Amino acid sequence: RRHGGIDIAVAAGTPIRAPAAGVLVRHSLDELDWEFGNWVAIDHPGTPCYSAYAHLSAFAAPAGPVEAGQVIGYAGDTGVAYGAHLHW
Repeated sequence: RRHGGIDIAVAAGTPIRAPAAGVLVRHSLDELDWEFGNWVAIDHPGTPCYSAYAHLSAFAAPAGPVEAGQVIGYAGDTGVAYGAHLHW
């Protein structure tokens, strides 16, 4: 079904990096059965922007401040997905 964002085909386990500095919040399947599986959102202070990345196989950064280029997670197929990819 139609959903916001884009799906990027990548191999399972591909490292996902923060595009810019910000404050990361993690959302885990352990908390709730999310459609997006394990996902993270990064608030980019001083801008009206945030970044969100879904279907992660694992997290690589704790909640809190992250730097541009920092690995924040790994691509996977958690949640409602039909193969490994990154939903951005």
